[in-house]
Amino acid sequence: MYKIKIIILKYLILVFFPIEIISQNINGKVYDDSSAINGVKVYNVSNHISVYSDIEGDFIIEAKVNDTLLFESLFYESKEIVLKPFHFEDTAIFELNLAVNQLNEVILTNEKENRFSVNKHNNQTTYQISQDIKNNPHLYKPKESYSGGNLLGVLGVFYKLLKKKHKAKPKKIVFIDRKDLEKIISNDDFLNYELLNEQLKIRKEHTYLFLDYCEGKKLHESLLEKSNRIILLDSLVKFSKDFY
Repeated sequence: MYKIKIIILKYLILVFFPIEIISQNINGKVYDDSSAINGVKVYNVSNHISVYSDIEGDFIIEAKVNDTLLFESLFYESKEIVLKPFHFEDTAIFELNLAVNQLNEVILTNEKENRFSVNKHNNQTTYQISQDIKNNPHLYKPKESYSGGNLLGVLGVFYKLLKKKHKAKPKKIVFIDRKDLEKIISNDDFLNYELLNEQLKIRKEHTYLFLDYCEGKKLHESLLEKSNRIILLDSLVKFSKDFY
């Protein structure tokens, strides 16, 4: 009689609590088109649990059939997968696509834009003076030559004006230093120490050494602006690959 009750109890459990709603662990592996991906955040949207893939791309997370897994990584497109029974049969394989980088090459200096062009300046100055001479010829003649004209006097005035114009200096170029970078990553919600250590794989004991390395790359101060933060991040990503 006791065994019959046990059998009936097991039957009732299977009827009212089918296997697909019982949570279990799912073993997964995350790839891109060429290799396993380390540090991908795997978030179970249904039960609000998250884990990260290891260096081999492997992860284990509590889940059940029909749960939704969200895969997120800084350099890959986000992906949502609704779990099916076959995902639990063996190691489930999930593939992510690299995010298309539409950023232009980072301009480290604006030297080309700020450089003073003597030829261009001379042409503009020459045109302006020639127009002024045409409209006010009496202003370019020495007093003693009002009657007969004096070409040397006109040329002398032209030379003095041109020489004065050439005193303009190009704007000084300012680069980002380590203190600037420290200020950003200490206060920014996204570009911070956690991102450097976990996403860019800069070891904690090498963080300040990496910032010194970035300072030596001479990033233009315009990248400190909030609107250029994504371009600054793109530069740090490139530097992190060459750092070690």
